[in-house]
Amino acid sequence: MKREIPSRSIGHKIVDRRREEIEPLFVSCQQQSRPIEVGLYFNDPSCHEFIETWQAEHPLRLNTHLDHRKLSVFSLDEHEKVPLLQRQIELSQRWGADYAINHLSAFTLSRREAYQSALMDKLTEQLHLLNGVCRKHDFPIYLENTYHDLNFYQRIFKSIIENQFDYLHCCFDFGHAKVWSNQSLSEWLDFLEALKNAGKRLHFHLHTNRGLSDEHLSFIEAGGWISSNRIASRFRSTASKPSNGLTADLLIRGR
Repeated sequence: MKREIPSRSIGHKIVDRRREEIEPLFVSCQQQSRPIEVGLYFNDPSCHEFIETWQAEHPLRLNTHLDHRKLSVFSLDEHEKVPLLQRQIELSQRWGADYAINHLSAFTLSRREAYQSALMDKLTEQLHLLNGVCRKHDFPIYLENTYHDLNFYQRIFKSIIENQFDYLHCCFDFGHAKVWSNQSLSEWLDFLEALKNAGKRLHFHLHTNRGLSDEHLSFIEAGGWISSNRIASRFRSTASKPSNGLTADLLIRGR
């Protein structure tokens, strides 16, 4: 298995689109000893050349975010998507990444009760495929919450734990949970604490919104959801394990 990842720092997220945008963030992260997350969405050659050179000369703690529009867990197949997945993993490893983030689906999956058993069977098959690729490359992937309620992710991680998919962990996105679920932050933190206690590692995307859409605002801009000292204290407790990464997903987010 991969070594324990010694980071609980707040870092930055960028996307691989414009070198002139990302270079100052690499400089800032180096100066402040912060990690960085790179979204592999645009494949700009000048960005990739810069990142590869920078990581060879001034290596930062780095993780990547796979192109979830093409490589969501639900859409993976052996013939077309898995080769692309392996190329993005190999690129991540070449840059010294410890792990990558991915989404379960590119769009909302069925909420109809009659289809839930079939949906979980399908996703378990897909997670088995993904875990096998991760194991082959010795490279963990953290699954990010998006368009579904907390109970959906509870079922997903129950399957992951029961099936011993040991290369799959959790990325908690504050803003996504706020806009796409009905549960409180405290309920989500209970879930994350249970995952941590089950041996799953955690990564956090620190942005929020006003509750109407996925705006990617700072907590100061949005206000409200994490204002209570009790919730803030719970977050610090949940995020206390050394293997957790905290990414301020605020600055350069291509959508």
